[in-house]
Amino acid sequence: MQNEGINGPEGQKKKIHKIINFSILILLILACGVYGINWFNHQRQYESTDNAQLEGHIYLVNPRVGGQVDQVLIDDNQQVRKGDVLVMLDKSDFEVMYAQANAGLLQAKAELASVAANAQAVKAKVDAAYAGIALVRAQQAQVNTDMNRLTSLRRDDVVPQSQLDNIVTSSKVTRAQLDAAIQQHKAAESQYTAAKSKYQSVQAAVEAAQIQVQNAALKLSYATIRAPYDGIISRKNVEEGQVVRPGQPLMAVTDYAKIWVVANFKEVQIGTIEKGQMVQIGVDAYPGMVLEGKVSSIAAATGAKFALLPPDNATGNFTKVTQRVPVKIELSPRNADQPTLRPGMNVTVKVRVSSTAR
Repeated sequence: MQNEGINGPEGQKKKIHKIINFSILILLILACGVYGINWFNHQRQYESTDNAQLEGHIYLVNPRVGGQVDQVLIDDNQQVRKGDVLVMLDKSDFEVMYAQANAGLLQAKAELASVAANAQAVKAKVDAAYAGIALVRAQQAQVNTDMNRLTSLRRDDVVPQSQLDNIVTSSKVTRAQLDAAIQQHKAAESQYTAAKSKYQSVQAAVEAAQIQVQNAALKLSYATIRAPYDGIISRKNVEEGQVVRPGQPLMAVTDYAKIWVVANFKEVQIGTIEKGQMVQIGVDAYPGMVLEGKVSSIAAATGAKFALLPPDNATGNFTKVTQRVPVKIELSPRNADQPTLRPGMNVTVKVRVSSTAR
């Protein structure tokens, strides 16, 4: 009876169950082995971290001149384009400054025209004095020729002495006239030099007045505060009637079009990461969405070195802390129907590295 129980139907069932259980155990062991091998290979091919965030350009909007806010034309979270008017300051003071600068420029130009006319008149005197010198020299040459001829005739007693005396007197007169013409020419040249110096001085004043006009025009234009780039208005901190000063933060413009990832890898991971390696990016805000990118650059120092108070391991008790190195990752072009990414969002990154790099 005992043999029948062992070799009977019940014994056969138990035997089959044992075989099945053993087979399942073997399959589970094989599955765990395959999973472990795949996990090991995966770990050798990827470096990952969840210490990563999306980054983007955030442009602070600051006034370049001070004044009272006349109009605020935007609101928080409003999309703007580069050049759109955001804030208008009261222009009254700047318009007065611009009008004064223009009046000064007109006055300087009028003075320049007067000085230029005077310089031209003095230049005409210089030219006339020079022509007078040439005329007197021609007369002197003629008198000298006549005096030489009459002197020869007088030796032969052909002409009377009085005629020779007259020509000698004429020679002295022309010599005196030449000296006077030369002095007049020098005086005219001195006046012309002074006139040119005055012209250059007034011309410099005109240029200075033009600069004042440009400066006043710039300040007038600065009263209109425009968007520096395309983006979304954030952190608006300005209201109508408020008095602002130059450099005061009024708002920020966040650029959604240019987004990248900064992942902080442990220093023990950074040895396998290189520029150009492909990256898979998961965004916490959108589960299931996987973005692609590539390593753009690796920081020159750890993040702690750029802290406000960097650690000094040479003083006090030393505690070794694993440092992290920022890695910049560029995103591949995304489809237009994908959700909007915002700077500051948390992401997880997986960098595909060479399996032989370890």
